Amino acid sequence: MMKALLSILLIVVVALVVGDLALRSFAEDRMADAVEAALEIPADAEVSVDAFPFVVSTFKGRYQGVTVEAEDVGEGSVHLSRLQLEFSDVEFSLSNLLSGDERRVRLGAGEGEALVRERDLNRALRSEGISARVDLQPSGAVEVESTDGSLSGAADVSLEGSSLVVSPEADIPSFSLDLPVFGTDMSYDSVDVRGSTARLGVSVGETVAEF
Repeated sequence: MMKALLSILLIVVVALVVGDLALRSFAEDRMADAVEAALEIPADAEVSVDAFPFVVSTFKGRYQGVTVEAEDVGEGSVHLSRLQLEFSDVEFSLSNLLSGDERRVRLGAGEGEALVRERDLNRALRSEGISARVDLQPSGAVEVESTDGSLSGAADVSLEGSSLVVSPEADIPSFSLDLPVFGTDMSYDSVDVRGSTARLGVSVGETVAEF
């Protein structure tokens, strides 16, 4: 009798685990669709859901958070090698999503990081016809050199809205590059150079996604 009960319990546990994994996969696919639609990310985003217990959170229609990662995104001259965003307080109606009557997900405010590689910055400079080359140092310093090699020197990097501004100390004019913006309420808040990569702090306001 005890052996039969243990067998039944094992079957129930396995069924719950399989069901949980299947439901998580379904939810993450739907969230990926919603985020890509809301932010107009032109790439397949990877989405992970923060929820425990997952099944209960899904039926309640509320997750603690959602993390979105996408690589090589952006239209125009500057491409982001990686974009990561973490949204809090994600709400939805499971019944509406399943029935297809209303495919809407509310994403709370999000924040994260965008990476721009040195080679992508220099590719953008060539594309824009700017006669300079940027060298991002391992120390975090930034060097700028004119394309003919006649001028070079240290430079400051800053943000003005959605533009990355490079201000050389040498007799090289300052220049700016427009960064890609996704959605209607995304902003760049900070910039930090580490190695050959510029790391940009990103924030996104509360978003309602429909897909």
